[in-house]
Amino acid sequence: MPSLNHKDDDEFFIWDTLKPDNQDTFKLKQAFAKLTDGNVSEYYLSKSMKAIRGLCEKLSNIFDLSDGWPKNSQASLAIPKDHPDRKVLERWLAGGLITALLQVIDLDIPAAAKSARADAILAWYALLQLSMIHNPTLRAHKAPQTLMLIKDVVIRVLRASPPILQVLITRCVQLWAEFWSGYSLDEISELISCCLTYAQSSNFQPLIDILRSSKRAQLECFQAEFRNSGHPRDILARCSNKSRDEVLSAVAGCLSSGSMFNMQQKCLEIIKARPRILHQLLSIIDSVTREKSDAGYSADALACQILVFFLNGPSMWILELGETDYLSSDYDFPPGKTKDNDEILLEWAAVKSIHKYFIHLQDWKYILLKKWNELQSETHEDIVKKVKDYLRLFNGDTPESMLIDAVYQCRGMCRCSILRILVNLTYECELPTSLWFSFLTLAYEAAQKVPSEATVRRSKSLPSLAQIDVLIRRERMVTIERHPLCLSLVVASQYTLGPLLLLRIVHCIYKTYGTDITSWKTLPDNTLPHDHLQRVQQIASGEVLGPLMRNIILHRIPYVKKEGTRRFEQIFSSNSGLPEEFARSSYWFAAELAMAVKVFEQDAGSDKEEWAHLVPKAEKELVACFGNISLMSSKLGEYYLSWRYANLAVTACNKIDPAEAEWEGWNLSALKEKNIARRSDAATKLNAADNQ
Repeated sequence: MPSLNHKDDDEFFIWDTLKPDNQDTFKLKQAFAKLTDGNVSEYYLSKSMKAIRGLCEKLSNIFDLSDGWPKNSQASLAIPKDHPDRKVLERWLAGGLITALLQVIDLDIPAAAKSARADAILAWYALLQLSMIHNPTLRAHKAPQTLMLIKDVVIRVLRASPPILQVLITRCVQLWAEFWSGYSLDEISELISCCLTYAQSSNFQPLIDILRSSKRAQLECFQAEFRNSGHPRDILARCSNKSRDEVLSAVAGCLSSGSMFNMQQKCLEIIKARPRILHQLLSIIDSVTREKSDAGYSADALACQILVFFLNGPSMWILELGETDYLSSDYDFPPGKTKDNDEILLEWAAVKSIHKYFIHLQDWKYILLKKWNELQSETHEDIVKKVKDYLRLFNGDTPESMLIDAVYQCRGMCRCSILRILVNLTYECELPTSLWFSFLTLAYEAAQKVPSEATVRRSKSLPSLAQIDVLIRRERMVTIERHPLCLSLVVASQYTLGPLLLLRIVHCIYKTYGTDITSWKTLPDNTLPHDHLQRVQQIASGEVLGPLMRNIILHRIPYVKKEGTRRFEQIFSSNSGLPEEFARSSYWFAAELAMAVKVFEQDAGSDKEEWAHLVPKAEKELVACFGNISLMSSKLGEYYLSWRYANLAVTACNKIDPAEAEWEGWNLSALKEKNIARRSDAATKLNAADNQ
């Protein structure tokens, strides 16, 4: 990288050329090139960067873009055509502004002039914000040469630059992730690994020392970065957490922005290029602990979400059905759709390959158990104390109750992510059943009852810090539904996944060792020490599983299905802006749990007699959810999924005893006919799309 230590008349040419009234694009290109050719003084470099940053921030501040995407959802959101600085910006962009900023960011300059690099980063951040509302800025970022330069510069800054610059550039990385689709999968893999390395090993102590010894005037670039913070200690409190969270958000944003129908194939290529990515994610999950200086972190929750991305099954498909059930049909599939079947087979193959990469890591079981046990052992009193210490230490401006709520939200995301990963891995045939004994207690804890809505209503009359039932329910009901335009990651709450994991583990044990667990005198080899026998027998007993099955069938499945209906009604009655995907995901959660009940009942022992008569209720909900998923998929224009789920509903109806359905009081034939009509409609639309 060039060093700037010479003074030259070129700097006067640069300053004159950057004046707003200059319209000579050729001279602008020359001026931007001279900024980094080694002949410009530190003073004029800094002066030029401040001028450029000032104009970029002036334009971005027209809108509320402080948190990324504009809060104003107007379709016409744009820089006013008559704004005096709009044409200046467009001339600068044509002259190579973005390339010039990136080259300045990449310069090796004396510490005294490093503010120029900081100003260049903040100017680029303002341009990234403007790219959301200004097409010339968007096109300038998407240019192939610019994309490659951005990637190279960001990687160099994150790997070896002063901590202040690293912290400043991470916010750019979060917005820039929207452009990662312009890279090859190998380049995306490199970017992801670089971001994870930064999050995994970032050392913020040098930055903290700098901030503590700096005068307020020297923190100007940080006060622009954290506009709601006025005190250096507030800035200090946010720096490490925010920077680490931003690079992880960038990774999650990149993964969630692609097509959900070949997601796992892409994930496999990313992992093949850099297998260490899975270990990096586990390392972050393992190393992040909530101390008083980290009360507001979300790094472990983000790392857990990213790990789910890689270890998930094919999008919007229930793993219990498997690839065979997915492709088998009692009804001829519309012609010309074999490519869709081939695509899903490739997705299943990718899922299995990624799982193999993961289960061959030696410490995955230990880290997931350790994280879960940390969440279990941390009490409400611990959380409140750490939040209070955090606010007292850093004089934070966030309300205490809001920060406590955020902590519980992060805990909930960690919990449901861990459960989703474990549920998925129970379908991995290479894992021995003996391994799942280690997770039996975890699954039992996750399946415990959640404070009811009535309990929560009573608790809301208490002071905010005493509303523990409210917080626990919120934590256990957290779902992950990323990206409002394409739900490429949906993860059910602990309320759903806890009992699902317990049923899956006990079912695996039943199939391998038999159902008469209560008569065991010792535990099977390679499972747990002998003193765990009583605990295993207790969890697998009718006294535990009986009430749980009744609770699942009578309360949990109906509640989650009702949430889908509530969302669906909200979409059409209140112009909420929620897409049908949010309703579909709730029906999908309920269907997966109902399917698990049905499969578990088939292999359960004699203890099932006290709850087996309730299984038809779960079957009814399963058929209804399949049909509703088909309906939502049709409204989203995803006719392939619509056909598949309508066909599943019809197939399920064919396997239900009509007399049993009549006994339960539901019209089986009407439900079947409704889904036959949905299947036919999806087939017609698929064929129409092919003929266009």
